[in-house]
Amino acid sequence: MRIILLILLSLFITLSPSLIIPSSTLDEFKQTGSCGDGIWDSFSEECDGNDGCTNLCYCNNGYISDGKGNCTMQCMYGNSCIGGCTTPDVCISCSSSSGFTDDCSNCKEGYIYNTIGGCRPLPNRIWGCQEWFEMKGTPDEYRNVTMTSEHQTIILDAPGMYFPIQINRCTPYASQDKPYVYGAWIALRSTIGGWIVAETDKHYTSEEIEFAEQQKKVIGNDFAISEQKNCASGNSVSHHNYCLDSNNDISAYIHSPRMVVYVNSDEVRYLHIHLPYGQIISNWFKMLFTSIAHPCSTYYKQLNWNELSITIYF
Repeated sequence: MRIILLILLSLFITLSPSLIIPSSTLDEFKQTGSCGDGIWDSFSEECDGNDGCTNLCYCNNGYISDGKGNCTMQCMYGNSCIGGCTTPDVCISCSSSSGFTDDCSNCKEGYIYNTIGGCRPLPNRIWGCQEWFEMKGTPDEYRNVTMTSEHQTIILDAPGMYFPIQINRCTPYASQDKPYVYGAWIALRSTIGGWIVAETDKHYTSEEIEFAEQQKKVIGNDFAISEQKNCASGNSVSHHNYCLDSNNDISAYIHSPRMVVYVNSDEVRYLHIHLPYGQIISNWFKMLFTSIAHPCSTYYKQLNWNELSITIYF
C-alpha cells in the first residue's frame, strides 16, 4: 500500500503544472546581476544607471525605488510645488494657495507649518508655557514630575490628553520666526538633585541601538525634546528664553528622543515634548523619567562571563 501511495505522489508532482517552475524563472534566478551594465537585475539591484541611482545600484538619498528599476525623486511640497522639485525636497516656486511664500522658503504671513512640507492658517490662540500649567482639565501629575530617590523611574501615559498649538522658542525643529508646535510641557524637579534621563516610547539598551544599526532599520517615534530654565507666558516670538538643550533621536536608526538632564534640588527644568514643524499629535505618547548616578550609565551594557576573556600572566 505504501509503495502505491509513493508512486501516485510521484505522478502528481510530475504532472501538476502548479508545481513546475518555468525554466525562464530559474534561469533569471541563477543569473548574477552586474551593477553598472545598465540592465536592471530585480534580484540584486534597486536600479542601474538611471537618475538618482548610485554606483552601487541603490537609490540615492532623497530617492525611493519604485520596484521597477527606477528611482523616484522625493518632493515634500507635493502639489504645492509648481513644476515639481528640481532636486530632492527642493522647490523654487510654490503656488499662492499653498500657504508658502512664492520661493517656498517659508510659510507666508498668517500661516504656520503643518509638517515641514505644508502650511496652514495660524490658529486664533497660541499657548505659552505658563498658560499650559494654568490650563484646566490636565492632571497635575502629567505636568509636574519630581524625582525623590536614586534609580527611580516615573512613567507618564495619559490617553486622550489635549495638546494645543504652543510656542516653543527653544526648539531647533521649527521655523525660528514661526516656532509653533504641538506638545506638552513638563516641570522636572529632584528633591535629592542629580542626573535624570528623559525618554519617550521606551528605554533602548545599547544592545538594541547596536542591533538597529546593524539591521539599518529605522524604529521609534518622531518626537523631540527641548530643555529650558524659565517658563514664559504669552506667545511673543521675541520673548527671551534661557534655552539649554534639545534632542530628536538616539541614533541614526532610533528616532525616539532621549535627553540627560542635571537638576539641582532647588531648581526646575522645563522640558517640552513635541512633534517638529507643527505636526499634530494624534495619540498620547509615553514618557519615562529615570534617576541615574552618571550620564554614562544611560548606555550600560550587560556582559556575560563567557564573553569575557581572562589572561593570566606570571
